[in-house]
Amino acid sequence: MTALRFELRTDTREAHETVDAVFDRFELGDPQGYAAFLRAHHAALTSLPLDPPPYGLPPIRLLPLLEADLAALGDLPPARPLLALPGEAERLGAYYVVAGSRLGGRVLERQWREAGGRGPGAYLSDRETDACWRALLDLLKDRSFPKEKVEAGARAAFDQFRAAGLSEALRVTSA
Repeated sequence: MTALRFELRTDTREAHETVDAVFDRFELGDPQGYAAFLRAHHAALTSLPLDPPPYGLPPIRLLPLLEADLAALGDLPPARPLLALPGEAERLGAYYVVAGSRLGGRVLERQWREAGGRGPGAYLSDRETDACWRALLDLLKDRSFPKEKVEAGARAAFDQFRAAGLSEALRVTSA
């Protein structure tokens, strides 16, 4: 495995921890908190230019699952404008964040189920994206990429999730 995966994890650790801290504010067992969590993810995912996937990676199909869950809640917000990522390497960084997020998604799914698992759970129960993560790791083994561009894309993706999470957290607390 290339060092890039580990360098990205190390170099974006603070951004990742900030996103985790923001999303820890959502009470997944509370219908309002769960809906806010899903809306925040929707805002971030719709803003990331992952279609077509970079470097021929498989498509990440989380958005239809997320939108089905939000529609079932009667709470499907409009898509956000796409973030301008200048190149394929930057989009690879965003792909890294989204595909890698499913690893933490297992923890969130367990928390949601332990809290009663109320509401639709297709998004949290996704397993298809595991194949995207494995394909990404295989790609990183076989090729080299401009680290600073990939990292910039990863940071931009983390920023989208952080901003979307903060926006929804403020919306829930002010409601």
